[in-house]
Amino acid sequence: MLGEKGAGAAFGPPIKEELVQDDTQSGLRAGPSGGSQTTYSVSGAVRRAAEEVRRQLLDLAANRLEAAVEDLELRDGAVQVKGVPSRAVQAAELALMAQSQGGSGGPITGHGRAAVEVNAPGSAAHLAKVRVDPDTGSVDVLAYVAVQDVGFALNPLMVEGQIEGGSVQGLGWALSEAMHTDGEGQLTTASFIDYVIPSVDTAPQVEVALVENPSQHGLNGARVVGEPPIVPGGATVANAVAGAIGVRITDLPLTSIRVWDALRD
Repeated sequence: MLGEKGAGAAFGPPIKEELVQDDTQSGLRAGPSGGSQTTYSVSGAVRRAAEEVRRQLLDLAANRLEAAVEDLELRDGAVQVKGVPSRAVQAAELALMAQSQGGSGGPITGHGRAAVEVNAPGSAAHLAKVRVDPDTGSVDVLAYVAVQDVGFALNPLMVEGQIEGGSVQGLGWALSEAMHTDGEGQLTTASFIDYVIPSVDTAPQVEVALVENPSQHGLNGARVVGEPPIVPGGATVANAVAGAIGVRITDLPLTSIRVWDALRD
């Protein structure tokens, strides 16, 4: 919904959008947020809602500016006549008009729905530089590069953060994370003391490179992002270790004991 903080006689900077977060009690039923689908699926609904809000704004502005809808454009929080910045009206003013004037149609709101029928898979290629201590079998990841086709990065900073986090998760699977049980089937790695995950002082710096090969299905060509960076870590580190010590290890994680044993077989 468009509106203005503390609507009064004078119009301040317009609020271009407002995000209202509902809980599962009041929100509408929708699919789960897993499987790298959240942005890919929700963005279509957001776009359709925004297009509906845009249509309402232009209709109101057409009456206010005495111009045809096709001669108007949205720019910098206002609706203006194309090529004539002096003939403009703020979006916040239009929102207040819609709510306060009789026969105006009520508050400006937009609704959008979307159902993803075709996925737009993402692909990733990772590179690692490792150092292996032949006396202890310990593996240190010195450098790590994650290259991923994201189609179109709607929010590049958040996309890079997703890839960094997924890459570190993959490194955890590669080097330390394992579920072990005793002779009676009881889990012996049930706490973070025994189930070792990467920490801020052990994880390497992940260099991210975004490839934007647009999908035909996602918003502006966007593809799934969250899960692809988790997958390559184990194979990437195993390949780097094989290159360093000349021995191929096919079981994960690559613990120091496992690497030490492989060096002596």
